[in-house]
Amino acid sequence: MGYNFIKITEKESALLELLKLFLLIQVVIGHAIALAFPKIIDLDLNSVSGLSISIFKTFFSFGRESAYMFVFLSGFFTAKIFFNNSNQFNLLEVIKKRIFRIYPVLLTAMILSYFLDFTGMIIFNYPIYQINSFSLDVASSFNYQSFLWNLLSLQPTFFETFGSNTPLWTLGYLVQFYFIAAIIKGIARRSNIYFSIIILITILSCSLINLEFALLLSVWFMGSLIRYFSFKDISLNNLILFGSIIILLIILRFSPKYLSIFLTPILGGLILIFIKKLPQSFFGIRFASFPKLPDISYSLYAVHMPILFLIYGFLVVHFDTSLFTNQLIYVISSFLLSLLVSFIVFKIPEILKEQFKKHYN
Repeated sequence: MGYNFIKITEKESALLELLKLFLLIQVVIGHAIALAFPKIIDLDLNSVSGLSISIFKTFFSFGRESAYMFVFLSGFFTAKIFFNNSNQFNLLEVIKKRIFRIYPVLLTAMILSYFLDFTGMIIFNYPIYQINSFSLDVASSFNYQSFLWNLLSLQPTFFETFGSNTPLWTLGYLVQFYFIAAIIKGIARRSNIYFSIIILITILSCSLINLEFALLLSVWFMGSLIRYFSFKDISLNNLILFGSIIILLIILRFSPKYLSIFLTPILGGLILIFIKKLPQSFFGIRFASFPKLPDISYSLYAVHMPILFLIYGFLVVHFDTSLFTNQLIYVISSFLLSLLVSFIVFKIPEILKEQFKKHYN
């Protein structure tokens, strides 16, 4: 007996939300740890603090792989738009809906990013903006031109990311992939050529110019394709399947970048199968009963790095950041603050929209 993910059950929806939350934690806390904690090679593993930091860093060291998984899941969640055989596909309507969904949040996040970097780099002149573990010179990309190109989501394909907000590279790719797929869908509908054939030709053509772009576009496409793929029922034990996921994740972690990207759809497929095969409840807790979380993944991705930079810049100047307790307080507090700010950024466009309706209706 086979199955697919065309219709997602409440259990699967809840587990996918938990997966997104786990990936976000990996990205945000991973970035905070990279800023605050020394490299493992520089630690004294014979000390309690050194050993604690090494364990902490190891567990939250999957930020790169989490970003690739977000690309995969983006394709998975938007697949219905591109693989629907209905003749009602309207290219302009699809693009318009996407713009009105993401750009109010992106504009709010970009304005906040500008003021946070301006505060830390220009007003307080914190050294972190020149000397940091990412080897990032924030001033070099802190300009109005970079701001505009990032607002148009042209990074990193055509321009560098804005200021300290390096995670914008992922969001830029996601917007570009969506618009490319929408245009290809429109062409496929008019020319009676399969959508998959055109996008595969596009991927091969892009690989001659930008291999990273092509590989990540293929990851996005595989994510959308797997939504409609029919799996045969797998008799693997859930424990074995989970172990396979962990082993593959470790392989991705220590693989070169391009190999890690290439293997991401396999990891994503295994995770989706694992989610499908899990029972409805675990230790008496029903997955479907988990409260639905606000969809702040986009806004959290777009605002957390400037927040991390500003807070750590302040701590370096006023506190002893070599102490493990201070480092740990920074990681936890900056993560919680990022969650709060991202929720506000997520809600601001909604509030303004409601106020606009009330005023003009």
